[in-house]
Amino acid sequence: MFKSISPEDLPRLNSHLETRAYLAGFVPSLNDHIMYTHVCSMDVAPEMHHVLRWLSHMKSFSQAERAALPAKGKICDFAPAEEKPEAKKSTNADLFGSDSDSDDEELKAEQEKLQASLESKKKPKNAKAEMSMVVLEIKPNDDESDMEYVQENLTKMVTMDGLNWGESEFQPLCYGLKALVVACTVVDDICSVDDLCEKVVEVFEEQVQSCDVRSFNKLG
Repeated sequence: MFKSISPEDLPRLNSHLETRAYLAGFVPSLNDHIMYTHVCSMDVAPEMHHVLRWLSHMKSFSQAERAALPAKGKICDFAPAEEKPEAKKSTNADLFGSDSDSDDEELKAEQEKLQASLESKKKPKNAKAEMSMVVLEIKPNDDESDMEYVQENLTKMVTMDGLNWGESEFQPLCYGLKALVVACTVVDDICSVDDLCEKVVEVFEEQVQSCDVRSFNKLG
């Protein structure tokens, strides 16, 4: 079980993190969450570059995200500095939970999925994320298509990460038909406009014939 870590242990932690993004590699785990709760309240010297970088990474996750990190795998067995006698067994053991057991492969795969999910959630909040303003033209199947139903339910039934719906209005086509024209903003790296158009047609297949991009403009 995880015991504790003292300020005297920070140099070892800094050395350990020199070649790792997180305690057990390139994805966060329960080990990182536990260690973070101890280290975040310590005064970390400026020369502890790797510890400071790791703290910054962990701080970028919300408390809920850190608490949801995988509970599988070894828990850190980081003994405090005053409890490290020379005669203690397994002094060469990895105190940060890294091992080569077969279970690590499964753990790594799960952690990679979690990391991808966490990164995707963080990207829309990133000020550097590239966004675009898109205007879609949604055409009806025929003159009996209930396009008012589409307008009322579009924002509720068609949702995607990185998508924000804007205003909409009806514009005349021909023979009494009207197209639903709707504006939206998308985070380019997260929300595919092609996938969005396909989803609109799929969700409202009984009313909608097509969904096309009328205009596309980069923001910022």
